[in-house]
Amino acid sequence: MEISLGEGSSLLCCHGSPRSYDDVIVAATPDDELEAMIGGRDAAIIAGGHTHIRMLRAHRGQEVVNPGSVGLAYQFFRDRSVRVPPWAEFAMLSQADTGVVSVDFRRVPYDRDATVRAMTEREMPHAAWWAEDWR
Repeated sequence: MEISLGEGSSLLCCHGSPRSYDDVIVAATPDDELEAMIGGRDAAIIAGGHTHIRMLRAHRGQEVVNPGSVGLAYQFFRDRSVRVPPWAEFAMLSQADTGVVSVDFRRVPYDRDATVRAMTEREMPHAAWWAEDWR
C-alpha cells in the first residue's frame, strides 16, 4: 500500500519488502540486497515488518522502518536466547507542516500472564509451544 505524503513524497507499506512478503530486512542487510528487495521504488519511507524487530535505517535517500510487533515482539539476549517481552511495540509516523517526517518508536506494557492464560483457555493452536516464549 502506498500513501501520499504530499509534494511527490510517499510512504510505502509492505510485509517483508515491496518485492516479497517473505523478504527479511534487518539493520545488517547489505545495501545491494536491500536495493534488490526495494526494487527501484522511490517512496521516501518504506515501512515493512516480518522480522518483529524494530529498526530504522537510511538507504540511498530513503528511510526503511520496521515498527516491531504489537502481538509478538522479540527480545534477544547475548546468549542467543529469544523471548517475547511483556510489551507491544509500534512506530508512529508524524509529518510537520514543513513536510519533515518523524518516526517515533513506542512500547506499551501488557499483562503477559493474562495473555498466556487467554491462549490456553481459548485453545489457541500450539498454545503450550507459544507460551514458552512468554515465560
